[in-house]
Amino acid sequence: MKDLFEEAPQNLSLYHLIALLYFDFLEQVKKGAKYEQLCPFLISSKKKFLERPMIEKRVLKQVTTGKKKSR
Repeated sequence: MKDLFEEAPQNLSLYHLIALLYFDFLEQVKKGAKYEQLCPFLISSKKKFLERPMIEKRVLKQVTTGKKKSR
């Protein structure tokens, strides 16, 4: 943050960052942002940043033919 904004506080924590983003969001709502635009943005952001990615696990088994040699 310090690289982008000179006025950013030195001790900016995750809590402060989330609070800033939340208050900025509320300010956008107060200014008349349309819910039709906000809702899809929030849902897609939630999926992108908050949901854990699915881990796909594959199990490989050796395939054998069912034929047996007779003596």
